[in-house]
Amino acid sequence: MADSMEKIADVAFSTSDLRAVEQAKSMGPWQQRCMLGEGAFTPGIWASWDIAKVLDAGFPAGFWEGKRVLDIGANCGGLSVELVRRGATVHAAEPYEPYRQKIEWLRGTLGIPEERLSISGDALFDIRPEETSHMDVVLFLGLAYHFRYPQLVLDYVGQFDADHFVVSTQCIEGESDFLQNRSDITPQYLGDQPLLGWHATRPLFLKMLEWAGMSDPRLIEHPHVNRGGAKTTTNNAYFIADRGKPVDHLVEMTRFI
Repeated sequence: MADSMEKIADVAFSTSDLRAVEQAKSMGPWQQRCMLGEGAFTPGIWASWDIAKVLDAGFPAGFWEGKRVLDIGANCGGLSVELVRRGATVHAAEPYEPYRQKIEWLRGTLGIPEERLSISGDALFDIRPEETSHMDVVLFLGLAYHFRYPQLVLDYVGQFDADHFVVSTQCIEGESDFLQNRSDITPQYLGDQPLLGWHATRPLFLKMLEWAGMSDPRLIEHPHVNRGGAKTTTNNAYFIADRGKPVDHLVEMTRFI
């Protein structure tokens, strides 16, 4: 996918000032790459506009207009910005300060009002589901497999007051219920730092979403993901689930099976 093919001249919240590109480069490493204007991008690995297209494929056309979205682990904010451009109001929760600074910079540089893109330093367990007002969509992207207990984490996410949940993860191939530690797949990352976490098969992860109390979990089908898509969207599996009957994660963590 060539950046030059992306056109956003008709999209609000953009800048044609190419000095912004140099400012972005001076801010240190980026992960999510953000489109600033036509032909203008921040550094980064993952194309936030491609991730947004994957999410678009899971919902009807024009879905994001007027929606309230909680983006947990918002990274550098590229996806949050793309959803704001589509008409959503987004709360970006990002505990890593260098990334949070980039979200704040994007908001100011692109002229996004604070009431359309709010920002906090909350990590997942800092956000209390019972204290959070209703959201149309909760995003939990690229996080579940990093936790030691992924089912417990999904149980917690499922307690949020939301109509829909979008969850992405890394999946391994296979149709059985199987969970593999990432250290068995990719032994090392960044030198001697172990690459830990859990990859499930797609059928197992669908069941894990159901066990977390979410309703009708399903894969998002898009050429970029699910069994060999483009390498621009971070994860190889994206799921949607609807509001169901939340479980109590403190009860579930003691369940004997």
